[in-house]
Amino acid sequence: MRKLIITAIILTLPSLAMAQTPTEMVKARQEQMKAFGKQVGVFAAMAKGQVDYTPEAAQAAADTLAAEVAKVNESLWAPGTSSADLPGVSEAKPALWENYEKVATLMGNLKTETANMQQQAGLGKPQMLKALGALGETCRACHSDYKLDD
Repeated sequence: MRKLIITAIILTLPSLAMAQTPTEMVKARQEQMKAFGKQVGVFAAMAKGQVDYTPEAAQAAADTLAAEVAKVNESLWAPGTSSADLPGVSEAKPALWENYEKVATLMGNLKTETANMQQQAGLGKPQMLKALGALGETCRACHSDYKLDD
């Protein structure tokens, strides 16, 4: 009986995520992006000399970023959650859903560059800086086309 209950709970978890309202989906994905930005901010502060580069801190930020990127939930990017659908709530341009194949490629690039950062961050500041440049370009490629201007 216990196994049956656990199985039932596990099977309903995905439907719980799908039961979110469009506004809840937007807020959840904005939190994901903030989590990414927090870790990228660690690299940027090291790059600018605002904080000292240490292999340990850079690696910790890279590992945390990789864990956050691994949590990306595509169901949060459902149609009906663009800035046109939810003005003042969503910052995602409708073009994102019109070019979803390109966006999927960009997400793959984010995963690749995050993995690269994870490999390079603790090896030295020059390696971290090079990986940060590639990671930043990946972020800009998506944000410039699919995010409303700040």
